[in-house]
Amino acid sequence: MKRSRRIAWWSAYGLGAAAVLCGLAWTTTRVLRLEAEEHKARIRSGEEDAMRLALWRLDSWLAPRIARESARPWFEYESYYPQRIAYNRRFEPIADGEVLVPSPLLEFSSPLLPLHFQWRSKAGFSSPQVPPEQVVARAPTSIDPRRKAELASRTAGLDAAALDARLEAAEKALATAIVGNEEWMVRNTVAADAAPRRDDASDWRGRQTFNDLSQQQLDAPLDKRAYADLVESGTAETGPLVPMWLDRADGTEQTDLVLVRRVRLDGESVVQGAFVDWTVLQRELATQVRDIAESVRFRPAPGDDVENVARLASIPVVVELDAPVAVDRTPFAAPATTGLLIVWIASLGALGATGLALRASIANADRAGRFAASVTHELRTPLTTLRLYSDMLAEEMIADPELRRSYVETLR
Repeated sequence: MKRSRRIAWWSAYGLGAAAVLCGLAWTTTRVLRLEAEEHKARIRSGEEDAMRLALWRLDSWLAPRIARESARPWFEYESYYPQRIAYNRRFEPIADGEVLVPSPLLEFSSPLLPLHFQWRSKAGFSSPQVPPEQVVARAPTSIDPRRKAELASRTAGLDAAALDARLEAAEKALATAIVGNEEWMVRNTVAADAAPRRDDASDWRGRQTFNDLSQQQLDAPLDKRAYADLVESGTAETGPLVPMWLDRADGTEQTDLVLVRRVRLDGESVVQGAFVDWTVLQRELATQVRDIAESVRFRPAPGDDVENVARLASIPVVVELDAPVAVDRTPFAAPATTGLLIVWIASLGALGATGLALRASIANADRAGRFAASVTHELRTPLTTLRLYSDMLAEEMIADPELRRSYVETLR
């Protein structure tokens, strides 16, 4: 085979092989990219599911505890309050105000809620766990003297008027949110066979509604109590319990998480609440999600940061999960990857076999050409001799009859 034809055949083979390999490389790149995106989406979906589960579990743990504090009657924030209707052993009525009942908060002790407090415009800050000095000497109960110092340190520098204004704004926002939650519940009531929505806004609304219902269920029985039968007559209007962050008065960056509410007593605005031990709360919350994530962090959230999908509905806290244990992060091995590997092996094998077949074909053509040339060379000498003899006989150049007969025998 001529060199030019050999080059043409190999060029055609190279172009075809390059086209096949480029097509396979492009397909492989696209498939691997799609599989990588699918793997990332699967991890992201698993992390979102883990976050959603953690938020629901944490809010479910917090809601009854906040609701329990919200259900406390307003008069329990006094160390001792008068029992209006009381009798002696002979069932003779005792004069109003003669019988004092110790508040359940007087000896209340909780690592999570170390101190309850109350603010009144005339008396300032006080605590049912820190009775007045004239009462301590006569009190039949044991009083922790450290709570007085704690009350002074936590309330020093607090602007009660600003706190009251923040509570008023929070009450209005909460009232709007409750109406929105009720409308959301109506819109999102689905049949038993319908698929529930799983978007972040719907999840936030659901957790907030659960928190509201938890407070309402505990508040309802207490609203029916005849407060006038327990304490001195008066009109009391108790507002919702609102969690918020307060800056420390000592100028440090640390803030206090408090649960506060407003109570209107005969027109007077009274602020009641409890300080939350942030360290204890973080430890308790982390215990609740220990099986969901390897580690979890909590950070205070601004009051207006309600769009954060990792924010708890019960308190202004953002949850940060590290490496949720339920999320599969192993490298993906999808069927398409295995299929691509098989296609690559088959394609490379086919190209190799085609190259070997082309090489063998070219080699066979070269051998056939050499064989034809050799045969032609070998036949050329006797043919020349035969033609010479035939020409000499035809032109009667041989006069001797014996010699002519010898030539004829040779031609035969």
